[in-house]
Amino acid sequence: MDLSRKDFHKALKDDLKQKEEIIKVITRSISEVIRLQTIHLMNVQLAVADQILTEEKMKKIFPFPWDSEEKEQTVKTMKTLAKSIAASAKVVRTTTGLRPRKKK
Repeated sequence: MDLSRKDFHKALKDDLKQKEEIIKVITRSISEVIRLQTIHLMNVQLAVADQILTEEKMKKIFPFPWDSEEKEQTVKTMKTLAKSIAASAKVVRTTTGLRPRKKK
């Protein structure tokens, strides 16, 4: 079965269109996975920041000498860390246009 030149070019063009569609679907899928992972990262960062800002929870997470003279400095350091993590999440949100989880 011989294909005419015209039929051969049409078949190549159809094959190329099909491959372009497959690439578009794969690209959209990868973009969605990246978007979901970014949102997850942002939510984790905000959750960690929330945990650190509560002193009782800080005591459970970080085994520091909470009853010593360094307590004030430790609390100050943890709050700074929490603010830094929350700021990082906000940078991700600003640069990607994604929104973090809603506060309950």
